[in-house]
Amino acid sequence: MPPLGQRAQSERQCANCSKSMLQTHLLACSGCKLTLYCSRECQKNHWTAHKSFCSKHQNADKLVQAMAAKGVKINDVPVLQVDRRFKKWHSAAQAIIDQAIIAAMDFVNHPERCFTHVVLITVKSNLYPSTLKASTSSDILKQFLIDYAYICRIDELPNDPRIQRLSGHLHQTAEASRKARAAGTGFGTALAVTRFHALKMTQLTHLFLNNAFNPAIERRSADWVADLKQTISSGTVM
Repeated sequence: MPPLGQRAQSERQCANCSKSMLQTHLLACSGCKLTLYCSRECQKNHWTAHKSFCSKHQNADKLVQAMAAKGVKINDVPVLQVDRRFKKWHSAAQAIIDQAIIAAMDFVNHPERCFTHVVLITVKSNLYPSTLKASTSSDILKQFLIDYAYICRIDELPNDPRIQRLSGHLHQTAEASRKARAAGTGFGTALAVTRFHALKMTQLTHLFLNNAFNPAIERRSADWVADLKQTISSGTVM
């Protein structure tokens, strides 16, 4: 099977119109530094949905700074280092998360889930002073472990303020995904939110599935959560 990267791009699309980085030049929001846009017009049109998400990420950074000023540590590791390592972990784990999204969505039987569902993943720290300087992708993956994960409808999000603040963003992305499939520009966009409770942080994954994506040939799993936990804890690089 060809690599998933030939059929999808994670977090490399305009949040408003779903154009991928292969179609146009993308620039990051100056506030959250995460969400991408192809033009000022798209950024303006998406602001109502993005405002809460953008504010949340900026506030999360302020919260980490405040915790650092108080000398807060997690497993004897200063929070600023935990924060940096979590972001690095999420980048290292992206291909694994992408595969988990595909397995969880079960697009063979539910092709509409690009428009209706999101995968929620919660992680816990496995980072200690003795493992802080890990440099290989395998060792970085082991620094955070999957606590639990599940799939839910976007209109039935859990009563977690951090998730609820993403509601508008998720709904607008789902609608853009629906339009992209109707226009024949892609299969759709699959969504996942990764939460790290200790720092009240979330990372959002947009997995844009292009027209080469065929659910029938993708790897399937009878227990995608167990597979996700095992892949991360063993440091298996994909």
